[in-house]
Amino acid sequence: MIDRSEYYNETSMLSFTISYGIRDGRAVNKVISTDITYQNYYHHKLPISMNPLKYGILIRKQENVYTMQINDTNVAIIMQHESFNEVEIYKKGILTYKYKDIFVDDNSFIRDFGNKKFHFFNNEIRLLTVEKPIKFISALKKTRKFK
Repeated sequence: MIDRSEYYNETSMLSFTISYGIRDGRAVNKVISTDITYQNYYHHKLPISMNPLKYGILIRKQENVYTMQINDTNVAIIMQHESFNEVEIYKKGILTYKYKDIFVDDNSFIRDFGNKKFHFFNNEIRLLTVEKPIKFISALKKTRKFK
C-alpha cells in the first residue's frame, strides 16, 4: 500500500524573480475585424446579422436557402423567409445550434432559441428574456375522515 502522506509535502520558496522590459513608444493596438460582429453563446461565436451574406463566405445559394462558411470549422445553413430566418449552425459537420432570427425593423431583430430570446438593436444585445417553467402550488387532496 502506498503512503499517501508523501503527496502533500510542503516546499518553501527560496527566490522569486520578475523580469520586465522597457521599450520606446506606445504599445501596438491589435486590429480586430469589424466586418462581422459575433454573439458569444456557450463559448461559440454566432454572427449577429439578419443578412445571410454577412455570415461569411457564400458556398451555395438555392432559392431562399444559403449555405455559408463562417470559419474553418463552422458552416451555417440559412433558410430566409419574409419575416424571419431559420438558421442551423454546424461545427465539423455536426448540428450545434438551430435558431430563428425574427425581423422587427431595419435596426433590430430577435434571436429565438426556444426558451431564450435575444433582442438585438444595432448589432448589440439590448434585452435577454428567458422562459422558465413555474411550478404552481398543487391542490391538496380531500380528506375522507374528519377528526
